[in-house]
Formats: sequence, C-alpha cells, structure tokens
Amino acid sequence: MTDLTARSLSELVQALSAGEVTATEVVQAHLDRIAELNPRLNALTPIDAEAVLAAAATAEGPLGGVPFTVKENLDVAGSATTWGLPALAGAIAQTDAPAVSRLRQAGGVPIGRGNMPDFALRWHTDSSLRGQTLNPWSPDVSPGGSSGGEAAAVASGMSPLGLCSDYGGSVRVPAAACGVVGLKPTPGRIPAANAPTSGVPNLGQQLMATLGVVVRTVADAALAFGLLAGADPRDPASTPIPFTPGREGGPLRVGITTNACDAEVGGAIQRAAELLAKAGHHVETAEPPIVDAADSWLNETVTEISVGTLPLMRQAGGPAANQIVDEMLRLRPPLDLAGYQGLFPARLLLARAWSAWFAEYDVLLGPVSGRPTPAPGYDLEPGSLDQLREDMLLTLAVSAMGLPAVSLPAGLDSRGAPLAVQIVSWRYRENVCLDVAAELERSFGSLAPPPAIG
Repeated sequence: MTDLTARSLSELVQALSAGEVTATEVVQAHLDRIAELNPRLNALTPIDAEAVLAAAATAEGPLGGVPFTVKENLDVAGSATTWGLPALAGAIAQTDAPAVSRLRQAGGVPIGRGNMPDFALRWHTDSSLRGQTLNPWSPDVSPGGSSGGEAAAVASGMSPLGLCSDYGGSVRVPAAACGVVGLKPTPGRIPAANAPTSGVPNLGQQLMATLGVVVRTVADAALAFGLLAGADPRDPASTPIPFTPGREGGPLRVGITTNACDAEVGGAIQRAAELLAKAGHHVETAEPPIVDAADSWLNETVTEISVGTLPLMRQAGGPAANQIVDEMLRLRPPLDLAGYQGLFPARLLLARAWSAWFAEYDVLLGPVSGRPTPAPGYDLEPGSLDQLREDMLLTLAVSAMGLPAVSLPAGLDSRGAPLAVQIVSWRYRENVCLDVAAELERSFGSLAPPPAIG
C-alpha cells in the first residue's frame, strides 16, 4: 500500500486537518489503488474519477475530503443501485440515501460502489451482474457476504470507509472474513431510505435490518458512527439519539459463548475473554437463548421471501441466488398465516429473555462464525445452509433481537486468514460494544495489510 492508502480513516482525517496532505492527494491515492487492485479483486465499481476529484477539491467538513465507498443496495445520486442484478444495472439514483448524504455533508467523497450478491442474499459475494469478489488475504477464502465488496476494499486499501447494510450478518461476516472492523448498530440508529423504486422493506427487514460500516480500526468505527447516527424524516423508524463515545462505570460483566465453535474460533474467543478478565472485568460462560432467536430469524425471513419477494427473485436473480432460496425453503419451510402471526408475540417474549440477560451482563462475547471463513462458494455446497445455521447462530440471533455488535479481528488462523470475535450489547449501547472492542484491539492489535496483495 502507499502511505495514504495504508492509513486509517482517523489518521487521514487528522492528516487533512493538520494540512499535511490535500483531499485531492488522498482521493487520487485511493483511485490509483483501485486501478491497481480492483481488476484482480473485483470489489468495487468505481465512480467517475473526474467527478470524484472535483468533489474532493471542494469538500468541507470534519472528514475534509476523505473518500468512502457505498454498497450497491444504497442510493448514491448519479450511480446505479443495482442490488447485484443485471435488471437494475441502469437504475441510476436521483438522490443520495440519508447516510450517504450525511457523509457528503461531513466532507466525505464517494469514490466507488461495493459489490454484493444478488438481493444481498448470500454469505459469499458473487453477483450475476458484477461477478465474484476475491478476499485480499487469499483467493481460497471467501470475502464473506453480502458486503464482501466493501470489506475487501477496506482491507486492501482501496477505501478507508465502507458504508453497507446488515440483515443477517452482512456487515459482520465479511468484516470477519477480510480482517477489518465491522459495526452493526441498533436498527434505527443510522437512517435508511432508498427511492421508492428500490422497493419498500418488509416487516422483518423493518425490525431487523440496519446500516453499518466496515473500517480498519475501532476508532474509525466510532468516528463514522458519530457522523451517521441520528434521525432523518425520510426514515420514520430512525431514532433521534446522537452517539456519545466512551462509557461510565467500572468493570463490566461479560458473558461468553463458544457453542458450535471449532478450536481456532473458540481459542480466539477464549483469548479475548482472558484479556478482559486480566483487565479487571468479570467474565464467565453464560448466554441468552441464542438458538431460539436464530430460529426466529430463519422462520421470519423464509416466510416473508416465500409470500413476498419469491417471484421477483425467480425472475431477476441468477442461478446462485435461486439455489440459496431453494436451500432456505428446504431448511425452513414457510409458515402459514397463523404461524407467521405467532412469530411476533414469540419475538417479544424472546426479547424479554434477552433483556433480562442483559440486566445481568453488560456484554456478550462470542463468534461471528463458529468456524474460520470457508472457501468461495461454500454457501452453495449441498447441505451448506445446515452448517451455516450452526455457524451463524449468534450472528442471526443478534439480528433477530435488533442488537448492536462489533466484529473485531482477533489474529490469524492456521491458514494465515483472519479470525474474529463478536462483541454484543443491549439496544442503543453501541458505546459499550465499541469501548470493549477498543480495549481488545489494544491487545490484539490491527492486522497487517493482507499478504496476498502486498
């Protein structure tokens, strides 16, 4: 990496503020990095370089002209919101989504769109429009999904900040796979609204989906979240709660779970637990009803696909997306109307159980996935969704309960690919997640640039 593309978001902001470098120089360095690596990694669709440099020259605000990238399911004015679909290759957005607008107003400059699988449906990034994204650590390891383009871009120095979405792990899974930090906030903390032509979210998405960020450090996540959090009139579910970093109080009560983890992932969690205990926190094995919450996510998601978006998926989605749909329907047949209606009172009872658990514990520490990231296309292997359900129990449960979480790099596995832990707290306690993540980051350290790209 060049010096500028190796710097974190926070470091770039500081350098720009001190006058050490100009926004044009920062943006040009990242455009050069994209030109160098993107033909191989296929993580981004670049935005017109001339327009990007013109925006950098006039950028004002706390970001000072720092570039950022945006997943292709979020509106960027003048750019296509494709959802990974050939049918939407020409769906040029006329306005920015609220989060994109906020970053622009803060002096950010969008320079590329992150690749994603069709309909954001897979845990691997391979779209029928753009093709497959490679993990900058190794072509033999999936970059995760569905925000794999953003995570690969941040890990490889093509972007210091990726704006993306998370419904079933789409921020946390690729962040873990690519060795970067992923923040999934409480739904509503970052306003979300695309043009009506992009479709209106169903009930499950309204309850569980959220925007988030992938970045290189925990400080970057806090910086970005502080700029993004808050209400917007285009999103009636957005919350008027600004983000205040840090926390009050002394030692935390930390519950850990290593259920369904292999030795390498379980070892990373145990190392994190030992570091927190050494720092004076009270740490013990304890977990809320994770399996029930994950099953709630599966039941709601499969049912809403089957009665809502299935015809569109069949028509517009590629073979891989439809194979995933078939596997989901096999794994969890859709509920009838009575069963679907029963999900919501059951969800409330689950939320009460989780709330009671978080009255006893401040933090839940566990895996993003119970095993190291598998090879590209692993989610299409026969029976893969049965394994994925087991691997992703905590990640799906956190989505189902609408909780904030941070995916944090925790070293490398035996292949030299990233490992990660997941830090979870109760709703609106992003500050606690980030504070614990920062504490662990000081001990784990940030990963060096991926060796596969130099």
